[in-house]
Amino acid sequence: MRRILNPLVGRSFKSSGFRRLVQSAFTRLQSLKNYRHGRYSEDRNDVVRLLQDGLPKLALSRCEQMIKHQNLLDAYGMIEGYLNLLVERINLLARGRECPNELKEAVSSVVFAASRWKDFPELEDIKSILTSQFGKEFAGRAVELRNNNSVNDSIMQKLSTRKPNMESKMNLLRVIASENSITLQFDEQGELSGSIQSRKRNRQQNRSVDLTTNSYQTRSSSRKHRR
Repeated sequence: MRRILNPLVGRSFKSSGFRRLVQSAFTRLQSLKNYRHGRYSEDRNDVVRLLQDGLPKLALSRCEQMIKHQNLLDAYGMIEGYLNLLVERINLLARGRECPNELKEAVSSVVFAASRWKDFPELEDIKSILTSQFGKEFAGRAVELRNNNSVNDSIMQKLSTRKPNMESKMNLLRVIASENSITLQFDEQGELSGSIQSRKRNRQQNRSVDLTTNSYQTRSSSRKHRR
């Protein structure tokens, strides 16, 4: 990848090299999306299983991970759209040292996302090219979210390090429960009922029943043999 990047940084903007780099970024994006989709599906299956096992509070905590996965998937989609726009308007991109107004949001959002994704080297290379083209001051406003940074608000929210709030987690839990015909139970304070302890007690009761049944079957079999 650096063989693409090095001839571009510090020199005049090379449209053909930038296009190749964006294509490499698309390949990486697809890989990242596939991975994140897999993680999302695994966590969703875990939520269903936890609900079926009578552990709604653990299921709720797993919803937090699902929301984080979905936020990343949404952000990947937005960055893919911005990169497509930059390639479509590449003549504007290469025209001068000042970022065109119609591309400021796309450029700023890509630069911002690159600074948050350490597992996306191709986007980091694109960020370096855009920084070289439009200056460190322009890129710094996007990375540090200074005034007039032009970064898309949704991208900021999707890549925020803040934990999802309770309302969003509960909404997701209700949707999953409804789709699987599971009724959520709430206590008098309006909180989810069900706990690990109650589940353990149920397992212990079931184990006791199994032991009693096996003991009875063994005694019955012994009596038959004596006859």
